[in-house]
Amino acid sequence: MGHVVFITLLFIILGILFLGGKADFLIAGYNTMPKEKKEQIDKTALCRFMGKMMFFFAFAILLTLGEYKCPGYYLGWLSNILIVGGVVFTVIYANTGSRFAKREKSKRIKSFFILKFAGQKKVLTFAPAKQEKRLGFRGGKFLKIFWRLRKKVLPL
Repeated sequence: MGHVVFITLLFIILGILFLGGKADFLIAGYNTMPKEKKEQIDKTALCRFMGKMMFFFAFAILLTLGEYKCPGYYLGWLSNILIVGGVVFTVIYANTGSRFAKREKSKRIKSFFILKFAGQKKVLTFAPAKQEKRLGFRGGKFLKIFWRLRKKVLPL
């Protein structure tokens, strides 16, 4: 029973290290890649994914502890199925598609809604963020105005 707790704690520590981006050298496929290919991989995204999977495996291993405490509820079998399914999912997810390929940051135009008063009518329009400064709206102030008037402007 003590070995289950030790292995669970080991996986939790590994998950924390992966989420922090400090344990990329432990990923075997990434570690053996040539430098040219390593430059094409988004290391932080890969480490975050592996950290989340380490937490999943820690939970699955912790279920075996439940089998020791409450025998007969098939928690050991559930744990084994989760571990095998998690390994298969991790291998397929990490190796298919270009999920961890570095991409150029898209130059998206950040947008927000501006509340305009046209005569007596209150109209919501869409405006790019460049106009925010020109019109003198600030995000926090605008949101307060919008939430106060949302029932009048957008009746549900």
